[in-house]
Amino acid sequence: MKQRLAIKLAMYTILIALAIGTLVSAIEIRQIYQHSTNNIVAASKQLIEITLDAAGEVVYQLDAKIAADLLNGLMQNTLFLDAAIYDELGHELASISRARGEFSGLASLIEIPPAVFEYELFLRNGSELSGKLTATLDVQAGLSEFYDLAILTATSQMLQAFILSLLVFLIVVFVITVPISRLATNLAAIEPASDSRLSIPAGHKNDELGELVDSANRYLNAASQYHSELTYQRQVLQNILDSLQEGVITVDSKGIVSAANRAAENMFGYDTGLRGPLSRVIQGDRNTAAENSGELVFAQEAGVGIQMMGRKKGGQRFPIEASINSIELADGEHGLWTIRDISDRVQAEKETQELEEQLRQSQKMEAIGTLAGGIAHDFNNMLSGILGFAELALEEAPKRSALHGYLDRVISVANQGAQLVSQILTFSRKQAERKYIVDISKVADECSLLLRQSMPSTVDFSTQCHGSAFTILADETMMHQVVMNLLLNARGALRDDTGRIEMIFDCVDKHVPETVLTRKERSAGGNRERRYVRMTITDNGCGIPDEIVHRVFEPFFTTKEPGAGTGMGLAVVHSIVEKHDGFIEVASIPGETRFTVHLPYVAEDVRAAKQAVEVERSESHGKERILVVDDDKMITKLLADTLAKRGYEVVTRNDGDAALAVYRADPDGFVLVITDQTMQGMSGAELAGDIFSIKADQAIILCTGFSQAITEEQALAMGIRRFLMKPVPIGEICETVRTVINEYYADTSEHGDDTRTV
Repeated sequence: MKQRLAIKLAMYTILIALAIGTLVSAIEIRQIYQHSTNNIVAASKQLIEITLDAAGEVVYQLDAKIAADLLNGLMQNTLFLDAAIYDELGHELASISRARGEFSGLASLIEIPPAVFEYELFLRNGSELSGKLTATLDVQAGLSEFYDLAILTATSQMLQAFILSLLVFLIVVFVITVPISRLATNLAAIEPASDSRLSIPAGHKNDELGELVDSANRYLNAASQYHSELTYQRQVLQNILDSLQEGVITVDSKGIVSAANRAAENMFGYDTGLRGPLSRVIQGDRNTAAENSGELVFAQEAGVGIQMMGRKKGGQRFPIEASINSIELADGEHGLWTIRDISDRVQAEKETQELEEQLRQSQKMEAIGTLAGGIAHDFNNMLSGILGFAELALEEAPKRSALHGYLDRVISVANQGAQLVSQILTFSRKQAERKYIVDISKVADECSLLLRQSMPSTVDFSTQCHGSAFTILADETMMHQVVMNLLLNARGALRDDTGRIEMIFDCVDKHVPETVLTRKERSAGGNRERRYVRMTITDNGCGIPDEIVHRVFEPFFTTKEPGAGTGMGLAVVHSIVEKHDGFIEVASIPGETRFTVHLPYVAEDVRAAKQAVEVERSESHGKERILVVDDDKMITKLLADTLAKRGYEVVTRNDGDAALAVYRADPDGFVLVITDQTMQGMSGAELAGDIFSIKADQAIILCTGFSQAITEEQALAMGIRRFLMKPVPIGEICETVRTVINEYYADTSEHGDDTRTV
């Protein structure tokens, strides 16, 4: 401050002094120049005139000699460069000239034109013009004394001006600049919030400098009060901002973060502040480069939430939502960003989306199950009729006849249809379960034995058992479906009927997947290790492409040609395995596919006996009276013909109300009641309940193609003797009828043989 002001003052003083000195010197030099020039010209003119007057007194007639003598006398003055005399007719009588000398110093810098003189010559009597004289005077050569005087004058004036400016400079510096500099230094050292004030320099109490100090002190008082208020307000505002859970930053139009609250600093991991480029912490959307993210300051509608990615100090990216508003500050328009870390919300939305997807999948499975259940009853009734009448016809057909073969084909196709319906019901979890202790390796042996018969010898089929016991609690029929479907799937993957299929059994301890645990097990926590029987089936066939491997367990999904598969095999496997608290894994690379099934292991020493009652096979004929109830007339016709053919007396009805009326009229007249479950009006279970209210020990067989209203356990619990799933082969229905009747007689031992036929 002091140095800059002194330099400026010195420069301005010197410039002014030089200007004044130059002006004064120029005026004096001009006066000297004019005086010197006038003196030279006047002296030269006087010399010429004296020379001409002298010549005129003595000369009567000009000739060349006289003219030359006149010029020689004139040229004695060294300032003349040339001279000439002409006669009255203008002819030159004589002339003379000399070279102009070289100038040095200041004279070489200033060019002064020579002075030209022209005079008329008269004869002695002065009355007659006899000629003319011309001469050129070198004025510049006669000014040598003027140059020295000019230099001396200029130097004197400049020196005087410099001394004067120096005196003025020193006076101003010591009287004004130094006190002001000290005042500025003292003012800069005073904090606005402190009580310190400026003191008036000595000798300046009543002048302008004193007034300046007084004004500065009043300013300090106002600034101190304003600073205190501003500090308080700023602290309140900062406390409010820091108390917010959301990050708040201000960004200028160039994309530079100018301020941030504590939540924003913590959010992005900057303890020392967030000042810097916005692109350091905010990444724009896919249409906005991070380097240009400052454009987002004013590019969005005020108050609208924008989802983008934030970047922590360590480089970690996380989802954020920002609301941007425009505010006007002292240095221009800024963007006020309110930022929220939405990582938890995004994760929750992702989990919600996954749950919704699972719900949709569950609903889809439920819909498929409902569809399966809806068609199962009617379809099983059709299959029951087809199988029953085909078996009746087969009994009448001659052995080894073409008709016998055709009927065998019909029965085989109908059984395949029944198996497909059973698979659908199993997948939809509508099939009844009968779980016993089963050795899965023995089930696999049975399935492999059947499959080997249809496999070409070019297929290498092997089974390895690493252990001795592979027992599980399972429905043996369902386990047959699991093994057979997996083996058939492996068989179908082989190319050109060549390749390798390998089954491996062992027991492993594995962590129970979350999807297998019950809610109670999840809440209980603790050790979730469980021992599993592991069945691994590997083939070296075509493999499963990566893009569809996650879909192999979807129902009706198949890569086979139309007519070559239903797409239910693996879906049924997956459903059965989950139903038995197990899980299945699939891994496939080109040239190898591996399905691994894990089922809970049941130890040998805790095996339970089968709950099913084994009955001896007996002759299926009889003479008892049986009531058959089914809303499908084809089924009642089939059962009536089948049982009548074996000696039974059969009464049929096609609805529950009519059947109950017949039974109520003669309850002791019927040894057995066979009823369908799903009928219009009264269901089979309701009919059984009314019958038990009349006769508690009545033998009843309940048949159904599908029912959600009652399970086998519920049917047996209410006193029903057997629960049969349609379609039921003739042999099985006849054997079941005979067995139930025998059980009934065994339970009612008070009857003798003579009472068995009514």
